[in-house]
Amino acid sequence: LLENTDTVFNIFNSFDEEIRDSIEYNVGEMVEGMRDVSTEVAESDFEGIRIDDFDELADYNYIVAGTVGNLLTDIFTYDQDFEDEDRLYELSEDFGHFLQTVNIINDPYDDFVNENAIFVPDSLGGGNFHEEIERRFEGPEFDRSRLEEGIIELADHADERTEKVVEYIDIIESESDKIGGYLQVPAILATANLREARENPWDAFEEGGIG
Repeated sequence: LLENTDTVFNIFNSFDEEIRDSIEYNVGEMVEGMRDVSTEVAESDFEGIRIDDFDELADYNYIVAGTVGNLLTDIFTYDQDFEDEDRLYELSEDFGHFLQTVNIINDPYDDFVNENAIFVPDSLGGGNFHEEIERRFEGPEFDRSRLEEGIIELADHADERTEKVVEYIDIIESESDKIGGYLQVPAILATANLREARENPWDAFEEGGIG
């Protein structure tokens, strides 16, 4: 993107003002959120991100994915009339949270080994779940069953938003089959990954991850 800044801004400036405003607002919100996360990381005892609980996970997921969901909803509704537009915006953040949680489930191995980051909440399995992950990668002993149960618990947490994801897509499809089809692809892949996570949770802690 930096190497092609001129192209990026030429395309950006070709959009209607309403779309440009939406991009500026949502990207700005994402940037501010990531700045805050980076500041917290710099002030912590770790070199990478650590997520403590589901509330913190929701906050992080909103920054990196909920803002994207809101931006996409702005774009989808720009020249389409949706009777349930207010409901779409209620659901858009759930859609982003669902997809981002599945991404986190897919590859704790790569996150920790390459980024020294743990996005899986520490509160899983009664707490101190990060210590178990660290033992998996740094120590001689770890509780494999506890790690597997934690991944399944996180998969169940993601699955709590499945009905809202389906509702979001259904509302979109009521006005646009094309956009609905576009959204179906990541939703289907994420659902398949959740199924795989429940069947083979240990893969999350092996190189290559789940899926």
